[in-house]
Amino acid sequence: MGRQCCTAYVPKQAPLPACQNTSAAWLTTTPPLAPGALSAAKLYYTLLTYSAEGLVATVAEKPHRFSGPEYLALLAANVVERPVTAEHRQQLQRVLTEAGRLAKPGKANAALQGALAKAVKTFQRD
Repeated sequence: MGRQCCTAYVPKQAPLPACQNTSAAWLTTTPPLAPGALSAAKLYYTLLTYSAEGLVATVAEKPHRFSGPEYLALLAANVVERPVTAEHRQQLQRVLTEAGRLAKPGKANAALQGALAKAVKTFQRD
C-alpha cells in the first residue's frame, strides 16, 4: 500500500502534489513577523540570564529597548541563582523613572505589569 499524502492539512486553494511541499505551503500562508521581532524576543530572553546588577546596568545604558513594565517583569522573574533584592527593584524603578519609561501608576499599568510578570516567572535558567 502506498504512502498517503498529508494534503488534508493544507488549505484547499493550494493543492500540493507531494508531501514534501507541505512545509513550503505553510511558510507561504503564515503571516510574516514584524521586522526585528525575532531579534527583540531573543534579546529579551537573553536579559533573563543577566544578574540583577547586570540587568539594572544594561537598562541604565539603553532604557528604550523595552517598556518599563517589561523590564520590571524581567527583574520579577524567578530565575535560578539570581537573587533579587528590594534595592535592585528600587534601582530599576529609579533608572526607568529617570528615562521616562514608567507610566504614572494606574490600573492599566498595574495590570500590564502583573501580566508580564506572570508570563515571565515560569522561565528557569538551566
